[in-house]
Amino acid sequence: MVKQLTFSLLLFMAVIACADDYIFATGRDGTEIVYTADRMIYTNWLSDCVLWMPFPSDVGGGSYPDYSKEQNDGSQSTVTNRPTWSSGSYDFDGVSEYIDCGNDASLDVTGDYSIACWIRVPTDITKNEVIAGRNNDGGTDGFMLRVLVAGDIAQFLHILPGKGFNGIYSLAAVDDGEWHCLIGIFEEGVGSEFFIDDVSQGTDATVTTAITAYTPDFRVGAQDYEIFPRHYTGEIDDVRLYNIALTSNQVNQIYLDTKGAH
Repeated sequence: MVKQLTFSLLLFMAVIACADDYIFATGRDGTEIVYTADRMIYTNWLSDCVLWMPFPSDVGGGSYPDYSKEQNDGSQSTVTNRPTWSSGSYDFDGVSEYIDCGNDASLDVTGDYSIACWIRVPTDITKNEVIAGRNNDGGTDGFMLRVLVAGDIAQFLHILPGKGFNGIYSLAAVDDGEWHCLIGIFEEGVGSEFFIDDVSQGTDATVTTAITAYTPDFRVGAQDYEIFPRHYTGEIDDVRLYNIALTSNQVNQIYLDTKGAH
């Protein structure tokens, strides 16, 4: 009851502030993450996040802060491979740009997990491209969100060697120049589900076994597969990795809380 009253009070205070902004958090780099007062208090189960990159500013120097408790900061040592920041998101050139978040043990989601991000894809997709995830050099172990030239659609993949993969495709094209929220969910013993803009794109129970071993880095804008990195073309924002399988209610809340913030 106390928590409910506290939340109601905070929400009321935010609403009466009208057009004023409020600071949700100050990152480790000093960046203030600001949200407008007419939106809900930003919660989104961040205690279960092992990676959270909302890109509120361009820190520079090839550094990309992770605001989760795990501090899996991204990096890009090569200047020409750094994406361009603009108004709270990064724009990737589809040729060489990506962010590498490393392979810390906290990113080894060996049970349930969820991967989420917002993307804006241009209307001229010409190749298959990886948005974010962890995938080994053989392309047979890991998970990712990607876009496919055939149909200009998005896909969530959960892959295990020798067991096959769960691959769920979007029900419609995503190369419309609009922002879309992608959330891929894997639940051990159940399988995968893929959401776009709070709408389920389907489920897949072909593989229900969790990933147990990782070697590749988590990358944004490409996969850790140097022969075919499959660089992404377009904008990416608010990348997250959870060590839980989000519920449909949580997916809905994340979508509502982050819609229009790009």
